Amino acid sequence: MARSPITSKRSPFCLLGWFLALLAATEVHAGEGVLLETAPPRPVRIPAEFEPMQAVIVDWQMIEGGDIYRYIAEDVKLILPYNSDGMYQDMQTKLPTYGVNMVNCEFYIAQWTNTPRDFLPWPMFINRNKPALIHNEGDVPEYFWEQGHPIYDSGLPVQGGDFMTDGQGTAVSFHWIVDFYAMLYEGTDYPLMDRVLDYWGVHTYHIIPNPETKGVKIPPHIDCQAKFLSPDTILVLRYPSSNPLSEYTEAAAAYLGRQISCYGTPYKVLRLDVQDKEPYINSLIVNRSVLVPIVGNDKDDGALATYRNAMPGYEVIGITNANKNRCLWAPFYALHCDTLGIADEQMLYIHHVPLLDRPPASDGFPIRAEIEAYSGTEFVDGTPVILWRTLSDANESWSTAAMARDTESGDHRYLAYIPAQPVGTTIQYYLEAKDASGRDETHPYIGPAQAHTFTVTTLGANVSAVSAKKRGTVEFYINAGAEGAQRSYRLAYSVTVDPNSTESPEAVLPETTVLTDFDGTLNGLGIGTARLTFPEPLASEWVGRQLRFSLEIGDQQITVPDTVSIQILE
Repeated sequence: MARSPITSKRSPFCLLGWFLALLAATEVHAGEGVLLETAPPRPVRIPAEFEPMQAVIVDWQMIEGGDIYRYIAEDVKLILPYNSDGMYQDMQTKLPTYGVNMVNCEFYIAQWTNTPRDFLPWPMFINRNKPALIHNEGDVPEYFWEQGHPIYDSGLPVQGGDFMTDGQGTAVSFHWIVDFYAMLYEGTDYPLMDRVLDYWGVHTYHIIPNPETKGVKIPPHIDCQAKFLSPDTILVLRYPSSNPLSEYTEAAAAYLGRQISCYGTPYKVLRLDVQDKEPYINSLIVNRSVLVPIVGNDKDDGALATYRNAMPGYEVIGITNANKNRCLWAPFYALHCDTLGIADEQMLYIHHVPLLDRPPASDGFPIRAEIEAYSGTEFVDGTPVILWRTLSDANESWSTAAMARDTESGDHRYLAYIPAQPVGTTIQYYLEAKDASGRDETHPYIGPAQAHTFTVTTLGANVSAVSAKKRGTVEFYINAGAEGAQRSYRLAYSVTVDPNSTESPEAVLPETTVLTDFDGTLNGLGIGTARLTFPEPLASEWVGRQLRFSLEIGDQQITVPDTVSIQILE
């Protein structure tokens, strides 16, 4: 156990207090250190909540009962601020009775102890793998200076509850940040989107309309409406249509469903049903566990089942917060608001874009990844490796393929091949790496329970969606096998204006579209590649359209059954 001081100030959490705090956002009372106002060295990355975590700060005054403290201290460091000797003694008395691992607890004296999510600095990585902190709102407690990391002042008027990220440069907030940024920096020549890129490393920032009910704006926190579960999956609340908030959550779900994940695919938008203002969405992911606030009624089981279905492999745990049988979770202020996760500063980082349905290359299926031990230690046990199997052998053990350094692709890049399989075969795979610090990580993060899956086809592509707002390129892969060797081929396409309607042959691609190698001759192995490039943004009416590509081989233009569909999203 450790005990040392934290000092800080904050405005009370209410809409007026939040507004006043934003007005004071440019004032810094840093205490022991000096906030850096220059942008941090790139690349800058704010990790996602589902990445490895080393500690969680919890507001003792707001959560009654021992479950949350026990579960957190079993896995990571539990950090508890306190503001009086009485509170400290209360912690020392109650925590052992809860069965909490006291060795894994730290205690800090603080002038305030609540709302850690909103008013404390966020962990981030700068210069690729160096831990740092980003200050947005409130003051910086002494505890954070004691960590010895540089702390940057973003100048951005946002609280932690109104920010969620995939850890790969995409984030989501309500429109409040745009409103208050315009107010605080009226006439500035430093646009909001430039600042979030410089200070947060966020290159894609989705802004959701501010929700309100009966003309009253609710607290401006995205974590009360939605949650990133993985880089390509977002969970969004769903209210009954009679609830005034339904309009906003349905619009948010529809908007996010029109966006492209960092995997080059449309987001999987899942829904969490609530009747009124149950706090289920305000959960906390701690490594391989999900802590979900529950209220003690018959709706709890449905919410927990939704998480279990959405996050196979995770331990989903319902957390109560009650005093004398009275639930203390608030509608828009619950478990996630009362905590702040601290990312593992020495994490074993794996970034990989999963393969989509595709044919094999000459060496099989290339699996590429960026893998780096932030601890600076070496990889061990013959890792990193790919573990793979075919779906027909799902009950069999996983085969392995060692990953080798791919120096041509850059630092910390690795490559392995899954052996070629017949067309129609479905393959599951995941990546694993271990380092000398004792860390053992997989991609996807939860490992085999959510293994990446693709099907072997004759024709495939590297993405399944492109943005109408951005320039983009689609790579096509062809492998017609020995029968297609040295034969001519042509890629044909059609455009579907309405996904529920038939194809529209009269709809053609914009004149600026560049089609490369859409016809030609396959090589001696029956392999070829093609490319479609949009050098300019597409007109808004293209959003929602679908492009369908088919492969014709030989002089008789025999059409291969496999097709590739590319969605045009925002």
